[in-house]
Amino acid sequence: MYVSGTVEIQNPNYGLAEISDIVDRVRACIAKESGKPLHMVEKADLQTTALVAWHATRGDSVEFIFHDRALKQCLQSVFAGRFHTFLWLIRQI
Repeated sequence: MYVSGTVEIQNPNYGLAEISDIVDRVRACIAKESGKPLHMVEKADLQTTALVAWHATRGDSVEFIFHDRALKQCLQSVFAGRFHTFLWLIRQI
């Protein structure tokens, strides 16, 4: 965990079934979107996915901004049926 003033970043709990399921579904989506085998999906994308899922399951208000179009599309697709109020917090720049 990283804490600085009002900023706190916690490691996501990969042991939670819901987070593992989200990471697996996003991995499959990114692989399909990018034409890569599952094992070639970037680890950073999966770590970002776990962090987004962790905060969503906690009900946190966090804005995630990144450049990856495929990651954004996959997060929105996977999260659409789970965290309706969280979708607007995921932006691509």
